Amino acid sequence: MPQFRFVLAAVCAVASLFCVALMAQPATPAEDLPLDALLNTRISTAAKYEQRVTDVPASVTVITAEEIARNGWHTLADALASVPGVTLTYDRGYTYLGVRGVGLPGDYNNRFQILLNGQPMLDGVAGAIDTGTALGVDLSSLARIEFVRGPGSVLYGSGAMFAVINLVLKSEQEPSSVMVGGGSHHTTIASGRFIHALGGGFSVSITGSMQNDHGQNLFFPEFNTPETNNGLSVGHDYDNYRSLMGTVAGHGLRFLALTSTRTKGVPTGWFGSTFNEQQQFTDGRSLLSLTAEHRVSPTSHLFLRTSYDRFDYHGQFPYGDQMGRDHSSSTRLNAELRHVWDAKPNHRVTFGAEYVDNMRASYSTSFAGFEHTIGGPFAVGSVYAQSEYQPSHSLSVTTGLRYDHYAHVTATLNPRGAVVWHIDDANTLKVLYGSAFRLPTVFELGLEDASQNFLPNQNLRPEKIRQYEVVWEGRLTPEVLVSIAPYRLHMTGLINPQTDAATGITQFQNLNDVRSQGVELRTDYRRSDGLWSYASYSRQDARENGSEMFNSAANLAKAGISTATSPRFQGALEVVYESGRETLADRDIPGVMLANMTISAALRSSLRLSVTVKNLLNTRYATPGGPAQLEDTIPQNGRTVMVRLRIGS
Repeated sequence: MPQFRFVLAAVCAVASLFCVALMAQPATPAEDLPLDALLNTRISTAAKYEQRVTDVPASVTVITAEEIARNGWHTLADALASVPGVTLTYDRGYTYLGVRGVGLPGDYNNRFQILLNGQPMLDGVAGAIDTGTALGVDLSSLARIEFVRGPGSVLYGSGAMFAVINLVLKSEQEPSSVMVGGGSHHTTIASGRFIHALGGGFSVSITGSMQNDHGQNLFFPEFNTPETNNGLSVGHDYDNYRSLMGTVAGHGLRFLALTSTRTKGVPTGWFGSTFNEQQQFTDGRSLLSLTAEHRVSPTSHLFLRTSYDRFDYHGQFPYGDQMGRDHSSSTRLNAELRHVWDAKPNHRVTFGAEYVDNMRASYSTSFAGFEHTIGGPFAVGSVYAQSEYQPSHSLSVTTGLRYDHYAHVTATLNPRGAVVWHIDDANTLKVLYGSAFRLPTVFELGLEDASQNFLPNQNLRPEKIRQYEVVWEGRLTPEVLVSIAPYRLHMTGLINPQTDAATGITQFQNLNDVRSQGVELRTDYRRSDGLWSYASYSRQDARENGSEMFNSAANLAKAGISTATSPRFQGALEVVYESGRETLADRDIPGVMLANMTISAALRSSLRLSVTVKNLLNTRYATPGGPAQLEDTIPQNGRTVMVRLRIGS
């Protein structure tokens, strides 16, 4: 009964805010409607130069800083949970993305490219990048998130198979702010962003963030014996991180520096380690990036990007009275030169070359005095070209091609093509084709474990994907936008561990074939008085070697409504439903509906207090475990509360 009263009071509070917004009169003229601002947003992820969202030759979702603030999203995973066709899987260590029915726990998100201001963020050992706290980027520092679906290898190379996600930072002219907060599981968070004009046309910004999360005690029935504390993991779910980022920009130059570290306790007993004993891992990143832009002539631009990116992972896992340790280290030097040339007023051509020197890419294990190391340096050289031709004002045709040469795997050639037709002012049709690839990682090529009869396989080939998609975007009224996107994708050579029944030998192999088809529908309703809402439905049928793919939800429905952050009181409510998923043990997990809520109040002009409640209904649910866990399902968080106090905008 207390739980019911809590939920009823929360829903009534949000509903009251929405009623106030519904009764409000539009405050801005029709030409400044929020949908105009959204559709005219200029993004650069799909073409590596700025285009309006409606002109982009891809299926795109843009998440703005306003949406992040309204909904109180804390991590990238929180924000992406609102995107059509996206599912999340959290194994109490990392958060894995699934898109269009394909999501593999334990793949470290290496079939996606996540960028920070266009700079790839991954490691050279497993291609890993987290969407949770290990990412090390505070969402309040972002101007927007650009989520570009489909193959993106023509511009971004290996790993850009299902989506390219660009985290675009706020400019150095955005105002400073400070936030402190606390919540469930003795969690404390803080962040701050400070800007300063250096003079001479240069500005600097510095952003810092931190989290201490004690986590919770978790019960796992697979360990329900007296010897393993009756299945209860106590004090091993903590999640602590620190991040510091700085930028300096001016005169076409931008320097970016990021350092972050995150330590996560492991409550599940990874890799057969002793349950309910001290086990943890730490991820750390040091990134330096410099980008330069120069207008050579009125029709010609040059872009240069160079970077140094170091990623380190350290893990410790007890096995009885012995401590096993593993460590991966990746150091990447990257340089890209790009020339954008307007050959004619209706024809833009892009040429680019990229070189990545993985100076270090090693993975080592140590146990009982024995050490083993795999990997080593390797280099990647790439050239690409893309053409955008407009035979008429309402029609554009985009074609592209990329060639990649790798020192340790066969070269690849990947094309793309797109037609964008603005039927009229309210309707746009996009016909899209793309191909992409993912190289086998150092980990997949070289993993060896004699105790498990696991042998390396240096003959792995790249995974490949082809996708066909049609997107219709229609503006039914000045405040309502509808999009429909049917698609079909075919992925070959999926790399997975395979065991030979005759010999008992296990290796990574290119044996699996994945096909997925479906449709995504979304409606956005945005009023000029600040009331925004959305609803989406995704139907997806993903199959691996002809059978239903594990960890794939066939139906996804999402909806949200929010009021503007400018008035004194603000609220947001989002609801997500997904149908059941299948586990590695061929069990079916039932479907689940989750609700999240945020309410905020302006105490003063630059002081705002907010409360975010995740899993408002305190629903008990789980997601499938991965190859690293004995557990077939991993329990997820119940209701959690986070209170924040923010000074500044």
